[in-house]
Formats: sequence, structure tokens, C-alpha cells
Amino acid sequence: MKYWGIVKDIVRKADVIVIIMDARMPELSRNESLESMVVKMNRKLFLAFNKIDLVSEEHLAFLKKRYQHAFFVSGPKNLGIGKLRTAIIIATKRDGIENPKVGVVGYPNVGKSAIINALAHRSKALMSAVAGTTKGMQIINAGRFKVLDSPGVFPYEDDEVKLGVLAAKNPESLKNPELVASEIIKMFQESNKKALEDFYKFKIDENWDSYEIMLQIGQERKFLLKGGIADEHRTAMQIIRDWQTGKLRI
Repeated sequence: MKYWGIVKDIVRKADVIVIIMDARMPELSRNESLESMVVKMNRKLFLAFNKIDLVSEEHLAFLKKRYQHAFFVSGPKNLGIGKLRTAIIIATKRDGIENPKVGVVGYPNVGKSAIINALAHRSKALMSAVAGTTKGMQIINAGRFKVLDSPGVFPYEDDEVKLGVLAAKNPESLKNPELVASEIIKMFQESNKKALEDFYKFKIDENWDSYEIMLQIGQERKFLLKGGIADEHRTAMQIIRDWQTGKLRI
């Protein structure tokens, strides 16, 4: 409840809302409840896909074609930030808003702080690879406008598997990391099986399901129990860490 309360307060106080999503998982990291809230409160809405440095050129081209009005950025690499900043300034100037306030919202670990720092040209927002670093509203001076930073959004209907894949929950906080790891593997099976094979250095049999692939990764990494059986838990935790830290790229 407290997270939604803070986010609602930010949307209420802001003139412009920028919803940050993960370019690797465009649909999974979208939040329709949040978008509806912004529209209902009649705020200017910008969608920005972050972490474009972690996707292939083909995937980025697909995103740009599908989401033609969105922005595609990388906070740490400072890619696309200028276009987003200019669009914010133009939109608020056109509406005659003086001293505009921009709310930046989204799931934990989608990279909001990195984008805010790039917009502000300085490191004022806290940055961390651990989900949930920002605990409450922060106000950052970005020159022509002020940014309202928020904690990550945890909608009530989102389950643990989704939050784990989104890196909105750390591996250690997951009750069933095996399910989360299987879901990550399924994404690669559907869109980029070769990337998974190249990263873990093995060949995927076409008849294997996501669970069998996870066990094979455990074998390849020598995560073994007595009798040479793959350690499911240790393997799942490693896959999730590789994904959440950006080492495993789709």
C-alpha cells in the first residue's frame, strides 16, 4: 500500500510522468494500472525503454517499430537521454508550465536512478543493483525542470515469478527461484536460444523443456550434488543473478 500511495502522490504533484520500462522485457515491464492512473489524472505521459545497451540491434529495431512514440535510452551509457530531455522541455513549454515537475516511475531495478542522473547531468539519485534502493520520494534538480523520483511499483496482482524476472525482487528474496529461472529460460527459447547457448556454452536439444535446460546448465557449471545430480537451487540462483545483473543478454 505504501508504494502505491507514494506513486499516486508523485503523479498528483507532477506535470509530466515518465514511465521507465526494461527494453529486454517490453510487455512484462509495462504497468497498465500505472498508465491508467496517469491518464486519469490528466498528466502528460512519456514511455521510455531503458537498457537498450543490453539488447541486440534486431530487438531494438523491433521495439522502435512497435512503440513508435516511445523513447529508447540507456542511463549509464547516456544514450537517448538528450531526446527525452528535449521532449520534456518542449512539452511543458508548449503547455505554458513554469518550473515543471517530472515524475519518474516504474518497477524496481528498471534503471530509474541512472536515467534521472543522466537527465540531471549529475549523480544525485541513489544508484544500486539491489532492488528497492529508493525508499521514498526524492526531488532532484535537473536544470530546466525538477524530477520527482519514486520507489519501485509493486502492483497487487503481480506474482513473484514476474517480479523475479523483472529484477524487482532479489534472488535471495524469492520463495521459488526455480520457477523464475525457468521463466527466464523460456524467454530465450522463444526469442534468442543461441544467446543462451553461447553464454552457458552448450547446445540445447530441441526436445528439452525449460526445466531440462536448467539442469543442463547446472551440469555445465558443475553445480552438482552427490551422485553428479545438478543442484537445482544453486543453478536457478545463478541464472537469475546472470539475468538481473545484465550478464545474460537476450
